[in-house]
Amino acid sequence: MFVPSKRRVLAGTDFTKHWLIVSQIDDGTPNGTLMRPPADFDAPWQTRDFALPEASQSWVDSIDGERDDTVLIHVEHFLTPPSLHHADLSDDAPWRPRAFPRSSVPAASPP
Repeated sequence: MFVPSKRRVLAGTDFTKHWLIVSQIDDGTPNGTLMRPPADFDAPWQTRDFALPEASQSWVDSIDGERDDTVLIHVEHFLTPPSLHHADLSDDAPWRPRAFPRSSVPAASPP
C-alpha cells in the first residue's frame, strides 16, 4: 500500500467511513492518498490523490471515521499563521483550502 523511498516517508494514517487516508512527505512536500477497499476481496484498492498545500507541514484527521467522510486539514507554514480547514471526502471535487470563518471560532474567555 505504501512504499518508502530515499525521499518519501510515511507521515501518518487515518480512516473515514469509506477511505483510508495515507499522508506522506515526498522530498519535503506533503501529499496524501485516499484508498478505498474493494467490494471484492481479489479486486485492487481504489486510490485517489489528495493534494495538500506545498511547502507546509500538513496533516489530515477524520472527524468521525465511523459515521462519515469529513476531515480536518491542519496546515502550518513558516510565513503564515496555522490554519484549519474542513473537507468532505465523499465529494469527488478537488479540495481547495478554505479556512473556517472567524465568526464560527469561539473567542477565548478571560480567566
